[in-house]
Amino acid sequence: MLELFSKTGELVPKDVTPWQSFSGKGMTFWLVSYDWNNCACVSHLTMRAFFGMMKMDTLICTPYAKDMPLLSYDLICALWKRTLLVEAYDTMVEPVDLSAMLAVKVKYNDFRQTTHSYTGNSIFNDIDEILPIARSLLANVDTERPVRLLGLTVASPILPENKITDYQLTFDWC
Repeated sequence: MLELFSKTGELVPKDVTPWQSFSGKGMTFWLVSYDWNNCACVSHLTMRAFFGMMKMDTLICTPYAKDMPLLSYDLICALWKRTLLVEAYDTMVEPVDLSAMLAVKVKYNDFRQTTHSYTGNSIFNDIDEILPIARSLLANVDTERPVRLLGLTVASPILPENKITDYQLTFDWC
């Protein structure tokens, strides 16, 4: 996939020295990142785990401006089973206030995933505004299936200096 970007424009390496390689819990990750034609950041993350029995290659193209697609590409190989996930998102032609957008992404142990999102009319100023909406989005999650990864995205939050900016969610069903 990275070859496709290099054929259609110039890839200029970005400095990712602090995150170039990292390991933990039997997994090793490698990251490279590029500026592509001064219009997008292209990042490639490679992961190997469990003595090579699990591999993942992720490529994300994040545009610097609107009217370009955001692209996410994951190739996952686990115990000789291959799964390809490709996601493309429109970055919207019309200006839209995304500061009130919340999304919950759930990746299950079988590598299937779902995303549930909410877009409001005003920006979030407090964690007390975010948590009830996040919990309502979690009501759509299948709690009978084992969850591999759970993520919460708050797009462009504006938090006053004295408010909490890092917060660990806890769930009764975990």
